Amino acid sequence: MGKIGQERIGGQLSWRHSQESLLAAYAAACRDQNPPSAGDPDRAGTRPRS
Repeated sequence: MGKIGQERIGGQLSWRHSQESLLAAYAAACRDQNPPSAGDPDRAGTRPRS
């Protein structure tokens, strides 16, 4: 990684710098959504059993 990339990772793209806005975005995206239960057949990321 070049010097400019390292500066961006250590600065404006660092977790310390982005944490508050990222957590707010995650909270807004997940608001009013209940996580699927393990037994839910329509659960995202599952495949039908053959």
